[in-house]
Amino acid sequence: MKLYVIATFFFMSMILISCDKSIIYVENQSIPESGWKKESKLSFTADINDTIHPLNIYLNVRNKGNYAYSNLYLFLNTIFPNGEVSRDTLEVFLADPKGKWIGNGIGDIKSLELLFIKNVRFVKTGKYTFEFEQAMREDELKGINELGIKIEKP
Repeated sequence: MKLYVIATFFFMSMILISCDKSIIYVENQSIPESGWKKESKLSFTADINDTIHPLNIYLNVRNKGNYAYSNLYLFLNTIFPNGEVSRDTLEVFLADPKGKWIGNGIGDIKSLELLFIKNVRFVKTGKYTFEFEQAMREDELKGINELGIKIEKP
């Protein structure tokens, strides 16, 4: 009986979490254990249908404790529905000045969710593609396990 109550609570919680209407898009992509190759792009395509309400865009980074740097530089290409491209450079701080990882996690893996665009209004509906490239001047960047984005209503 006790196991039944716990299982029911777990499944109900999962249903409520999955029905979060504020999340428009979320996706994470794994990076090979061998490293993130300089020429390799991680691409995320979100279908945006709301031009009225502001949205927040988060960057998700998962790194290992053996990552050699305290920050991560990224190139971001945003491809708009009409084909126009905007290119930005992002710096993500993964550790504080004393070298302590900022992200949460147990053991060697740390996860960080960073709000990098706040209250943006998309001017056109359609598919927006966000392409990320590592910009750390290494042919194969080791220690970054995953990268992703989440778009949600504030």
